[in-house]
Amino acid sequence: MTLKEFYFYIQEKISAFSPTVQQDCDILFEHITTHRPHAVLRPTSPPLTDPIPEAYRERLDKICHEYARGVPLAYCMGECFFFNKAYRVSPHTLIPRQDTESLILTCLEKEGREPLRVLELGTGSGIICETLREERPTWEIYSVDISPEALLTAKENCNPAITLIASDSFSALRDHASFDILISNPPYIPAEEIPNLDTSVRAHEPLGALNGGTDGLYFYRYLAEKGKKLLYPQGRLYLEIGWDQGTDVPAILHQAQWNTISCHPDLAGRDRVVTATA
Repeated sequence: MTLKEFYFYIQEKISAFSPTVQQDCDILFEHITTHRPHAVLRPTSPPLTDPIPEAYRERLDKICHEYARGVPLAYCMGECFFFNKAYRVSPHTLIPRQDTESLILTCLEKEGREPLRVLELGTGSGIICETLREERPTWEIYSVDISPEALLTAKENCNPAITLIASDSFSALRDHASFDILISNPPYIPAEEIPNLDTSVRAHEPLGALNGGTDGLYFYRYLAEKGKKLLYPQGRLYLEIGWDQGTDVPAILHQAQWNTISCHPDLAGRDRVVTATA
């Protein structure tokens, strides 16, 4: 079986259980072979007639066995792509969503390139802090997470220049101003909505990273109260929010006397990022 034949073999194999066959086929092909599909499939590509290693099929069989049981594809592969980079993921970390790109892009667009001290609440797989480090290598970045297992995954993804801290929210940090930026994609799904999530999410992703308390706003209230104490005067806050929280989160920040509060849309035009200054 050649590489090109292997691509169509993947497509056929996953068609019975994949909800997005074309997308998943592309992802699996590149994950297993390290070749980009378009480089193999385009008419002008040189013919590749060498047979693929047997290990390719063995790897595909192992992934498909789990994927057919409903395990999310990223967990089956042990990685996903974010900002055009492969990141290690595990059942202890959420699978990165495209929504979070809006959080990072908003931060990068509003900030310059001068050295800054940055604090992230909720490391997860490390995609936010590592992407910020790659885009702004002069920034000194710290990231906290309550989950030791998530931090182990983040350690695989993050440059050693990032300081990863095991902490229940900010409890391990000194309560004084020492950062220019505070950024977070906190849990924001109301507790009563958790049972209604898609089965692949509810059964496999860490619910503690999704559950935002009774109304989904617990961590925003915490960040509004505690976050300001950790920022220098005029320090900036960047928060990812649920699409329907574009009124509630700014109201929480206004009540806590944050300044220049604004809401920014994601690529679909829905409220996704709230910014403010201390």
